[in-house]
Amino acid sequence: MIMFYERSVTFCAPINRVQDVYQNRAGENIAHTSEHLAELFSEGKRINILSFSGFIPQSCHQEVELMFEDESYNPLRGK
Repeated sequence: MIMFYERSVTFCAPINRVQDVYQNRAGENIAHTSEHLAELFSEGKRINILSFSGFIPQSCHQEVELMFEDESYNPLRGK
């Protein structure tokens, strides 16, 4: 028996390209370069993964908008 979800529970967000050997699909938002994301991370920003709760992707690879939060914020604690 094969079991599977009725709707997708995961997807790949091709945000940026971090190598130049292959021309993999990658997003075009200049705010999502690896350098800019590293800068946000060093400032204590983290991607808010809960912002994707209930999100149903249109395909297995989909460029999405990233929402950020401060590292100290924990939505499970409410702080």
